[in-house]
Amino acid sequence: MTIWWYTLGSTFLISLIALVGILSLYLSADRVREWLLPMVGFAAGALLGNVFLHLLPELVERKGSFDLASSLLVLLGIVTFFLMEQGIRHWQAEHTGREDHIEHLAHLRPRTVDLEQGAGHLLSARPYAAVSLGSDLLHNFIDGLVVGGAFLFSIPLGISTALVVALHEVPQELGDYAILVHAGLDRVRALLYNFVTALTAVAGGVVALLIGAARETFPLYLIPFTAGTFIYLAVGSLIPELHSHGEEHRTIRGVVGMLVGIGVMVVTHVAAHQVGH
Repeated sequence: MTIWWYTLGSTFLISLIALVGILSLYLSADRVREWLLPMVGFAAGALLGNVFLHLLPELVERKGSFDLASSLLVLLGIVTFFLMEQGIRHWQAEHTGREDHIEHLAHLRPRTVDLEQGAGHLLSARPYAAVSLGSDLLHNFIDGLVVGGAFLFSIPLGISTALVVALHEVPQELGDYAILVHAGLDRVRALLYNFVTALTAVAGGVVALLIGAARETFPLYLIPFTAGTFIYLAVGSLIPELHSHGEEHRTIRGVVGMLVGIGVMVVTHVAAHQVGH
């Protein structure tokens, strides 16, 4: 029973990291808007850094190689979330009369983010908001599986694993929050959605404890699929947003944000390995 309390407690505390964006509620709309595009770039960098420094290396460490099945699952993740985003765009065109998905694909016109009057619900926001939440849901679930699996081995290993996960979650969740706000959700709703998806870490911990011995194989299918969703979200949705504003100084700030995001994930990767060892 002690393992259950440790797993539930640590995964819930990790989920609370999703509320890091609450700090933005104390800033003016103009100040948040000024930092939004660099934060979108930061999110893209953090996602790519997470894929190539955390998810894929962990997969290779667990399997011993990056095989054909893993490659196909990465591609499946990319294709699945591409189709998901396109489906949402067409739904919006049919039910709301919005045709901005055509403009967005061509990156012809910058979009002004209204922080005071956000989208009424998720499907009214830019489609990549739902894509971001879907990929984050899978990612947090995997984190919960990893933490729960570690506690099954020993409590000290579980605690150190939870610290490792928490380290890379801070920049990840900050970027996820920025994505939702930039997509058109108001700040409070973005915080709520981000926190709800983060709670899947608790579900992942519970599943890890329940499936017991099968814990070693289950994540092997989710990790490459999630990596594919992150790659699509970063390259297919967020980096094009950095192009769409047409103002050189804003694009440069977005690129700098992306490089900072990658750099932060490098630092957390090194720090996580030190904690883990």
